[in-house]
Amino acid sequence: MTKLKLFPLLGAAAILLSCSGYDDSDAVARMDSMDRELSALESLAEQINADLTSASALMDAFGKGDYITSCEALPDSSGYVIEFTESPAITVRHGSDGADGTDGTDATDGTDAADGVSPVIGFRKDDTGAWCWTLNGDFLLDDDGGHIFLTISSTEGKDGTVPRLRVKDGVWQMSLNNGFSWTSLGSASAAAQASPYIFSSVEPLGDVVRFTLSTGESLDILRLGVPNLELSGWQGLKPVPARSVEIRYAVSNATSRTVVRVLGNNGYTASVSASSVSEGTITVTAPASVSEGDVLAVADNGYGCLSMRKMHFSSTGITVSELEYIGLFEDFEW
Repeated sequence: MTKLKLFPLLGAAAILLSCSGYDDSDAVARMDSMDRELSALESLAEQINADLTSASALMDAFGKGDYITSCEALPDSSGYVIEFTESPAITVRHGSDGADGTDGTDATDGTDAADGVSPVIGFRKDDTGAWCWTLNGDFLLDDDGGHIFLTISSTEGKDGTVPRLRVKDGVWQMSLNNGFSWTSLGSASAAAQASPYIFSSVEPLGDVVRFTLSTGESLDILRLGVPNLELSGWQGLKPVPARSVEIRYAVSNATSRTVVRVLGNNGYTASVSASSVSEGTITVTAPASVSEGDVLAVADNGYGCLSMRKMHFSSTGITVSELEYIGLFEDFEW
């Protein structure tokens, strides 16, 4: 009897399962979409935090009077790798001529997209001339109601800080104390992403690199590589009494102020004919009676950085010294 009662129950369960036609593909698709959106927002927060750190380091170098030695574009043209004389290298991304921002994800069919906020962190000068952090254009304030400085130019003696963003439980949050506490900024959605760019453009312009902020303000930082002086055309030449020889020069990392100066001794005289700030000719005239002598060639970038080479003249020919760097002419001894 027990077996006879069980068969009808099994048959009814089979009929119910076959008739339900349950399809969970929509739910799976929605879960996948939410996972992708969350991953995109988390990646965006990480990128913004990296850019905030770079911006702070850039302004720190600017405040210290450090200057740029190299400004190399990223392969995707989204920014530049910036190297300094003393400060660590940084990567600065910008919002022009680079990769387009990520498009927002469309709302899943059957539901409306949740309204989201778009936190934009930047910085600009306040009335005192100090660079301070902003959120959506308004100055960020500390517990005392004062502006929050970057890591430079703390005119009132306050230490600077670097804001941090994260997405937690679908909400944008910001920390002003290295993650010790967080403040909610509003709901997060891929359809209303935070702006990933602090700088709208980065432009290498001769002696300077111009950084234009998304707020519209800009600052110029000197780009000064070491003025490497190269000499050519001297091989095989010999000084002839009271006659002149021409030696070509080229200066790498030249600026608009770069000049080349020469100084001879023991009867050797020299002059410079520049065809540009980076190239030209040095004319050296030997004394009436050939003897050993030197001509010093110095490249000055106009910003206090000098390099030099010494040309030695003798009856056997001309030799050129290795490149040396000096701060002032007085540092050199014949």
